[in-house]
Amino acid sequence: MLIIQNQTDILIIVVHEIYGLNQHMIEVCECFSQQEFDVISPNLLGRETPFHYSEENLAYVLRRLPLKSKNSLRKVNATT
Repeated sequence: MLIIQNQTDILIIVVHEIYGLNQHMIEVCECFSQQEFDVISPNLLGRETPFHYSEENLAYVLRRLPLKSKNSLRKVNATT
C-alpha cells in the first residue's frame, strides 16, 4: 500500500491498473500529492511486485482465478 500524507482534509484513493502498484501508479499518486492531497493506493493484487506491461496476458489470467488458486500459484512460484 502506498500512503502519502500531507495532513490535508482531502484524501484521494487511487486504484491501480491490472498490473498492480507499478511505477506509473506511484507517479500518479505523487502528482496528486504535489497538489497537496493526501493519497492512498492499496495493493489489490496481493503481490509484492507488479506485473510488467509485457505480462499483460498473465495479469488478466490471474485476475480470473479464485483466491485459493492464486495462493497455490504463489507457493509454486516461490519454490521454483
